[in-house]
Amino acid sequence: MASPPRYDSALLPGRSPAPPAPAAPAALAAPGDAPSASALPTTGRDDPPPYELDAAPAAPDLNEVLPPSTFVIHGRFIYPMAHAMSPSASSEPDSVPAYQLSRAIHLHDQGAEDIEFSRMDPRVRTAADGSPEIGTRPRDIYTLHHRRELIYSGVPFSAYIEPQSRRTLGRVDIKKTGVFQRGYRAVQELTDDELAARARRGLPVPDKNEYFWSVRERTGSKDWKWMDPKGVVVANQIREPAPGSGAEEGGAKGDGGEKGGEVYKLEVLVPLTRRKRDALVALWCLWMLHIHIEEYRPRKTWEDRKRILHAPIGTYYKDVRGIYG
Repeated sequence: MASPPRYDSALLPGRSPAPPAPAAPAALAAPGDAPSASALPTTGRDDPPPYELDAAPAAPDLNEVLPPSTFVIHGRFIYPMAHAMSPSASSEPDSVPAYQLSRAIHLHDQGAEDIEFSRMDPRVRTAADGSPEIGTRPRDIYTLHHRRELIYSGVPFSAYIEPQSRRTLGRVDIKKTGVFQRGYRAVQELTDDELAARARRGLPVPDKNEYFWSVRERTGSKDWKWMDPKGVVVANQIREPAPGSGAEEGGAKGDGGEKGGEVYKLEVLVPLTRRKRDALVALWCLWMLHIHIEEYRPRKTWEDRKRILHAPIGTYYKDVRGIYG
């Protein structure tokens, strides 16, 4: 038996068509679900800050000739000051350091010393608001090495700067001059392979007695002068009492400005290329370290000397190996 036909109630007499059903939402969020990010209104305050990206500034030109300047050590940092003959000369150092040490000069040991020497290169950084900010970034260029002389153990004096970049002057040693001369010399030390490589590349090969600067102590003072091979004074190394330190009356001294005893300054009197000035400032810091160690190392008494002279051979050399190892 055939089933009766089905009629739509909306088509029956006296019935009006039913209104269309409302459209279903695209997605129904369960209770406790967070709304999606696209469904929220956005404002400028909700946007994340831009990344702070370091721009790539041009590397400093090491062959650029820099004018005379004065440098002063404060703790681990070396600040520039305008030269005395400059119109902008001031007794106060610049607020931005030019160089940095890994450790203050007055914080030294009794034996070996190694201190990292860095140049503060400019850096441009993009701030959160998109504006450029100029800062500095340390770049390692030398390591200062110092080994004080131990006469009774046969350990010679050694002081040199070791390059951390191929764009420097290379290794430079501070060595004592000959028997009939006084002072020291900053000499470039090259191995046989380095000398042969320079000759192959057509670069000048330094003579055995060639040096960059000679270092001599001024008579009757604690100051030293740095001279080139022609005898021209390139820089003056100065130690002066810090204001209010009482050093004029015999107070504390030689602490690199950290404790208010003395202030170490280097007056560069002639224009130098950036490469040479970097080496000169590094050698100055190394020499100030040497002077500080020599002045403040404990002096041996006559009893100490007698004990060393009567000790078996090699006893104190083993102790030195432990210091320098």
